[in-house]
Amino acid sequence: MKRLLLVLALLVSLSALAQQKALPVAAPVVDVPSYPFPLEERDKIRDLQHEFDQIEIENQRMLVKIEQNKARQAAALDAMRLAAFRFAESKKINLDLYELDPAQISFNKKKAKP
Repeated sequence: MKRLLLVLALLVSLSALAQQKALPVAAPVVDVPSYPFPLEERDKIRDLQHEFDQIEIENQRMLVKIEQNKARQAAALDAMRLAAFRFAESKKINLDLYELDPAQISFNKKKAKP
């Protein structure tokens, strides 16, 4: 009886092995050759990379400066509007009828809309 169970277990394990798919074989590692640049060419490329990086840094600095200038312009415009509003209040100018003319720095009567 023990032999019969042993043979059955062996048959079951063999059939299980037969049903398993074969594991994929790993592709062989191929050594890809590298082609190093000559020293002069490497130096030239490094110099160009450095120049590129310096230009990018300069561009970023300019973008920061542009944003700072825009903020300063917005603050100046707000200050001009506040000064005009305070002047209009002190002189009791009706802002529904008059508007600020920045070229002449005066309040002029609004033109009628057609």
